[in-house]
Amino acid sequence: RVPIFYGGASAVLPAREEWLTFAESGRLDGKPPPADTRVEVGTIVASLAMPPTVGKLLVRARGAVVKSEQQYNAASKKLENLLNEREALETERNAAEAKLKELLPKSVLRQGGVSKRDLEKWKRAKVAANKKLTKLAQRERKPRTDVARMERALKQAQRKLQAIERRVGPKVLRAPFSGVVIDSKL
Repeated sequence: RVPIFYGGASAVLPAREEWLTFAESGRLDGKPPPADTRVEVGTIVASLAMPPTVGKLLVRARGAVVKSEQQYNAASKKLENLLNEREALETERNAAEAKLKELLPKSVLRQGGVSKRDLEKWKRAKVAANKKLTKLAQRERKPRTDVARMERALKQAQRKLQAIERRVGPKVLRAPFSGVVIDSKL
């Protein structure tokens, strides 16, 4: 039995107390945290000895989740960079379109009018921005599918870890809330 007191932001302690017990019997694996140790929600306070195969499965599943998270974050970062590049190109194209809208009503022949060279320059800028956007859309396809694939792999790894943790759940005591361990009688 491991009691944990809730230790919030106030100076008044024990606002919440709970005695934790194992759901099944077995041999204790390791020592529980000593008294006056701060624990966070979900922290493993104590666990019973498990068969080595289950322990290895748990370690592998946790490793797979960490690896999947890293791959997902890397793929998301690549996609985010491409989306930022797209935003910059769209701004460039919109600036060219705005300049063309401003210049087109002005006659080439009137005094104070626009030169044909300026008009062509902005048309070329708009066409170049559109070409870059088209190429960028093609470059975005693979990162988008990678992000979707990595997200599916991450969710699958998390589900597998949750299934294994449900199997070993009765053998593990987790802190139900953040607080301070006041006693550990095992």
